[in-house]
Amino acid sequence: MNLGASIEFLTDSKLFFDQFSKVRDKAKDSINADQFLRFCQLIEDKNLQVRVRRMPSHLDIDPTKVRPDCVRDSDILGNDKADKLADLSAKSPLDFSLVLKYFKTVKLVRNIQSRLAVILCNLPNRPKQKKILVPKEALVPLSSLAATSKHVVLLEGSRYSCTVCKQFASGSREQIVSFLGSRCVPPVSTSGAGVDRIMIPISLGGKVSHPSHSIGC
Repeated sequence: MNLGASIEFLTDSKLFFDQFSKVRDKAKDSINADQFLRFCQLIEDKNLQVRVRRMPSHLDIDPTKVRPDCVRDSDILGNDKADKLADLSAKSPLDFSLVLKYFKTVKLVRNIQSRLAVILCNLPNRPKQKKILVPKEALVPLSSLAATSKHVVLLEGSRYSCTVCKQFASGSREQIVSFLGSRCVPPVSTSGAGVDRIMIPISLGGKVSHPSHSIGC
């Protein structure tokens, strides 16, 4: 079959016609799932343009059925031939080894289901433990934390800063709460140039300085 070929598929199955556009979604729930998936994969691999038309069955022998305008004489003959081939295939003898394998598998599944049913019906009742719901603690407002903080807090938009130690935090509540609960140590003047050195780790926008850093203000 050529890549990108256009194919017109004629069927008298209303179910297949209605589900053709959803065939891949429906395939996994079908007893012919493997065949449907192979059908869809072939269309994708060959990049085929498939158009499906539907016609009523047995138009040649049932005068009560209305023949649609789109149905040609060749369509009726082809549908009749397909029906005869399907009947012939249904009457053909099957490979006994395949049939035996099928029935063995069905029997195995039934035995497993029966065994599981017996186990479930004879298991002792298990007491259900009632879950104890622990109420979540109410979050303390940031304004209350700022009022009790050791810092002299200045709020600018969503940025909390201290006018004394120059630390600040913004962004997530966790970072702000950590800043408000930290120590407030004023900078220490260590030189005659009037530059104050901060001697402890401080919070700067959610990040904490290292003790080895030389920070001035």
